[in-house]
Amino acid sequence: MRLLPPAFTAPLAVALVAGALVFAGCGDSAAPEGTTGAATAGTTSAAAAPSGDRQERVVHSVLPMDMDGADSKDMFAAMQLALDERGADHGAIRVTLAMNNDSGPDGNSDPARVATIARKVVADPASIGIIGTITSSGSKVMQPITNRASLPILGISATAVGLTRRTDGRPGMPPDVAPTGKPNLARLVPNDARQSLALAAYMREESVGDLVIINDGETYGVGLTESVVRDAKRAGIRVQDVLVMKSNADAARVGREAAVKLADSRGTPAVLIAGNSAAASVAATKAAALANDQLLIFGPDSMALRGVYANLGSAVERRVYITSYLLPVEYYGPLGVEVFGRLAAKLGRKPTPTALYAYEAMDLLLASIGEALPDAAAIKGKTVKQQRAAVTAALLHTFDRGSVVGTYSIDVHGDTTNTLYGAYRVENKDLVRGQAIDTGATG
Repeated sequence: MRLLPPAFTAPLAVALVAGALVFAGCGDSAAPEGTTGAATAGTTSAAAAPSGDRQERVVHSVLPMDMDGADSKDMFAAMQLALDERGADHGAIRVTLAMNNDSGPDGNSDPARVATIARKVVADPASIGIIGTITSSGSKVMQPITNRASLPILGISATAVGLTRRTDGRPGMPPDVAPTGKPNLARLVPNDARQSLALAAYMREESVGDLVIINDGETYGVGLTESVVRDAKRAGIRVQDVLVMKSNADAARVGREAAVKLADSRGTPAVLIAGNSAAASVAATKAAALANDQLLIFGPDSMALRGVYANLGSAVERRVYITSYLLPVEYYGPLGVEVFGRLAAKLGRKPTPTALYAYEAMDLLLASIGEALPDAAAIKGKTVKQQRAAVTAALLHTFDRGSVVGTYSIDVHGDTTNTLYGAYRVENKDLVRGQAIDTGATG
């Protein structure tokens, strides 16, 4: 492990771990809106036939299936692979998988559509859990709906701190997402408090002196901005301004404005772009980079999607630096590498590494269902809500679990104990030159 220079390590207490990147690209109620029913080809395993006394339950994926790039398709395929490999029978339950498409007109996850799906999933007594959605804005509207119903969610990419922790310093769960006061989200990726430290570390490593932050005014972008403002200053980076891109069409203008503000920078100038829209992120990145050829562009995990980094163009991508909970594949150990290979064989191409988290989400949910509802006696007398609550409790008691994404536990808030973030460059439409940033020393 290579530590950062002492002057950098002291204020941030963050270590960078060198590592090469090994991947090239990275009941009878109506089905929910956007859902592919359990009997539809390609959405469930062959193990969906009746099985004695086991009760049928449905795990729902909620993903933007129309999003540019194959990320959502890879994630759904990984969930299906986990179900195929682990089998459908877990304790007293037989599981099937249903697809829910939360894409809006632009292909991105639409919070209004997420809310509609969540209400219909909750109303179906066969529903036993949700995996997704990919954005913090979507998760924020889905969580209170599912929280009141005790329906567990497996978070595989939404990273906003406020999904699991209050940001006002008061104890307990955030009331806007957990009105019951109890968590129902188990998040498999580190939150943005960790990502902010990783971004500050990466910027400092690249000698950034002045920074302008662009966000989209939404849950993810605003929360990350607040954290980065604090951590960048601690790292000795001057935050010159925070700009908001109000729409996709507005993104290029804001990108150019950021470039102008950094024209007289006293150190290496940089722009951080934090938003959920792939189109807006690409537009802002291109505009800022082309308006100031000295700029470095930093992006968080929302830019680690293939639909973003692969569309930047050769003139821009060489100046783009991205952090993500995704790690170089070898960091996940032999099991992660093996599953990644099996998924690649299933797809006929290299999948996005995000798919490993989708695989683990399904695997963990299946294990928790089996633990919480092991036999008919465990179900007898329990309401649907009580059954869901039992599965949620099992998820939140995950401890020292070895998995395809490494060994981790879930804390009392629903967050993973994993503290590693990946740091990447973009080259020839791929994420390359991966290294891991360990944010764990910050506590």
